[in-house]
Amino acid sequence: MSSFRTVIYMLMLLLVLVVRMLRTTEAHSMIAFSLLIAALASLVFLLRHDPDKTISRIFFRPVHLFLLAYIIVFFQKPLDYISGYRIELIQVPMGDLRDMPYCVELATIGLLVFFLGYCLLPNDVSQSGHRSVALKAPLNIFKLLTSLTLMAILIVTPRNVLFGGYSQQFLDQASSFNYLSSWCRVFISGFYVQFACNHHGTTSLAGSSIWRFIKSQGIWMNANLILYSIIILNLGDRGPLIVLATALYLTYITVSHRTMPKWVLLLLAVGGISFSSLLGQTKQHRADNSIVERIEKVMASTDETARTSLFPATEELALSYRCLPYAVESVPDHHPYTYGLLQVSYLLAAIPFSATIVGSIVALPENSAYMISHFIQGTFIDSGDGSNCVADFYIDGGLTMVVIGMFLWGLFCRYFESRLLHWQGGSLVILCISFYFLIHCIYMPRSIILSSFKYAVWLALMMVLYHSFYRFLLKKA
Repeated sequence: MSSFRTVIYMLMLLLVLVVRMLRTTEAHSMIAFSLLIAALASLVFLLRHDPDKTISRIFFRPVHLFLLAYIIVFFQKPLDYISGYRIELIQVPMGDLRDMPYCVELATIGLLVFFLGYCLLPNDVSQSGHRSVALKAPLNIFKLLTSLTLMAILIVTPRNVLFGGYSQQFLDQASSFNYLSSWCRVFISGFYVQFACNHHGTTSLAGSSIWRFIKSQGIWMNANLILYSIIILNLGDRGPLIVLATALYLTYITVSHRTMPKWVLLLLAVGGISFSSLLGQTKQHRADNSIVERIEKVMASTDETARTSLFPATEELALSYRCLPYAVESVPDHHPYTYGLLQVSYLLAAIPFSATIVGSIVALPENSAYMISHFIQGTFIDSGDGSNCVADFYIDGGLTMVVIGMFLWGLFCRYFESRLLHWQGGSLVILCISFYFLIHCIYMPRSIILSSFKYAVWLALMMVLYHSFYRFLLKKA
């Protein structure tokens, strides 16, 4: 059955490529055709019965988060466009609409090769290596590191930035806040990895409810998570909250050996999307005020987003699509492909000073978000315009790099899920990297696939050093 679906994906991919070469229809029809292929491929994937019983019993997994975000980012605005919505009325620039058919084709091809990569990884490869890497160790070190990082955020970050002030001062202070916030997520991830290690092979939380699982984290850690959530909410961001919820969910299904009922997951998804939409609408009211004040302003204002989208609840996420047409418009006509050096620079970021050393030999490009901001705003930029995964690969090598990059991510996504959900593998490093990548799946369509690589490696290094130190103490005792 898996091979049958693989053939379907390959036929769909071939059909998209043939239609692209022929280009015999007008723009709306070509966009509609690509959207139809993407919808059919997604339906085939969602109805796929996974041959791995451990994975198949889990109704909602990180790959589904990635797929949901991918569909919203790359297909919602094109769907709005062919449905008659005036997307040119949106206050943010959306790029040349004449490039939309090609952009949707790129996104559809990327989705198809992602599915191919995910389904083609053999189960015996993804499940090989049954040696347990679990080492039971104290959790207080991660609680302390999380608390210290949160305190540093509150001390270092100016008050008006913590209260959502997105002025030039925010841009000046963003690096320090982003750095501390990233490390806070690393320490929280370390807590959950160690928490799962401590309960691996035991029945202490087997079959437990989500409420019992949350209480088992302890008052200290729960206080950390509440403070972290308040900080993020006041900033008006939603991504880190989804990452936190995904980390909690993955750890829960790992230690409890159960998953939530489908109706509960559906309610949480609907509630999460509604709340996320509300937070998105508060962004236009950020001006050194609290999240409560911003919500009150949203409630009192007239909803304008419904005029520009079929699904106003997810329109703010869908606006990340605009990075792709600007990349297509600028590369390679006005800016050369970076020929893989973008991905190399992301990998080197995990090794201190390596980018400087390599940069002295070959010029490494800035990240794609920086480049796209210049494509949109010109020489002088006032704020970051972000990136998305297809635009990032396109800048690095056009359609060829989109195919290679999305196919490899499909392979690794499947590999990471199998390692983590079985909680087994050849090393602690694999489990840490798998965990960190998967909890950030919601980010990847609207950013960069390898954006998680640096901190995933540092999480793995931190856990390896901690386990080595704790083993040393146990031998001395």
